[in-house]
Amino acid sequence: MDIAGMVLGILAIVFVSWTPIDLAGKWTAVPLVVVGLPLSVVSFQNARRNNTRSGIAIAGMVTNLVAALLFFAW
Repeated sequence: MDIAGMVLGILAIVFVSWTPIDLAGKWTAVPLVVVGLPLSVVSFQNARRNNTRSGIAIAGMVTNLVAALLFFAW
């Protein structure tokens, strides 16, 4: 789950920042963030509960939040 959340966050950043000015490409990032952020949060909570590494889950949360902030900044 943590890798999936991070990959969705990276894809959302790509769609928000490198898509031309058309809004169809920008709106493609919204479902990616809506799915990726909860995946990353749940994965982070599971990692904390099991005392395992949570670095990829944190990276997933950060990339999804950056994508959301970029979307709202545009």
